[in-house]
Amino acid sequence: MMRMLGKVGHAVTPCASGQDALDVIEDPDRTIDLLVTDILMPHMDGLELARRAREGRPDLPILFVSAYQEYQFDVVPFGEKLLEKPFSMRTLIDTVEARLEKARQECADVDED
Repeated sequence: MMRMLGKVGHAVTPCASGQDALDVIEDPDRTIDLLVTDILMPHMDGLELARRAREGRPDLPILFVSAYQEYQFDVVPFGEKLLEKPFSMRTLIDTVEARLEKARQECADVDED
């Protein structure tokens, strides 16, 4: 997934665990446009990662991925969508681009108010 996004020009910060991701997210000097996380991970699942990430960055866009459709309803409280595995490179890129565009639009809407 990281290679796919890197090939089309996205800067990707790989993290070995949910805690590593939180360390990056909590760094105030880091700009993060999108958190992409699997729902099933050891030690801290993606839903917990998202909840904790949103504590410090409430507007952080998140893209959840999972091979299990039943998690679709678990991501609803986050206002996000689940990208089901397996997915093609094109689907991943299109989904990331759409989520980034949605975040830019939401930011622009706030700026206009």
